[in-house]
Amino acid sequence: MNNSVLYNDWRQMYFLLVPYVFLVQFALCALFRVIRRNWLRIGLITAVCVSLLFQAGWIVKNHPFEHQYFNCFAAPYSAEFDRDTTRTSFYAALKYILAHAEEKTIVFDSSYGDFVIVQFDILLLTPEEQARIRFEPGGMYEYENYRFYNGNSIAHDGYEPWYTISVDGCPITCVLRNSTRTAD
Repeated sequence: MNNSVLYNDWRQMYFLLVPYVFLVQFALCALFRVIRRNWLRIGLITAVCVSLLFQAGWIVKNHPFEHQYFNCFAAPYSAEFDRDTTRTSFYAALKYILAHAEEKTIVFDSSYGDFVIVQFDILLLTPEEQARIRFEPGGMYEYENYRFYNGNSIAHDGYEPWYTISVDGCPITCVLRNSTRTAD
């Protein structure tokens, strides 16, 4: 019971969303009862619809990286929060490496924490892409998804940022490359 994962990574929002929607609906209905002028009602409906369209546009633009939910007020503090906790951006980072790596064989570091997720993402690749990938301790590439990590600058022993996936200017995943390791 003490190690329950039910409420980590903002999952409590799944349960709070329904009461929140009812609360907003109640508030809007109460507001409509108070507003007597037709043009104010139409203005309120228009404002709600426009804000929903902007939100839908943001979601479409940032899909599949929708795990970064910082509005304009919270964005300056985004470096203090976990980002992409479900690691959906790892697949996009993997595809970037396959497209831009000069090495014939891509060697991933098998000794870091998120290595298991990389192995799952590799199963989504074609057999030809999978044939290019190898795993070794101290390999040439690894990822950082800013989980359990505060700040925006990444520093790992021997690894330097090579490619960063960002949402609204906030990095959510960084591909790190060990430039001292020679390509095979």
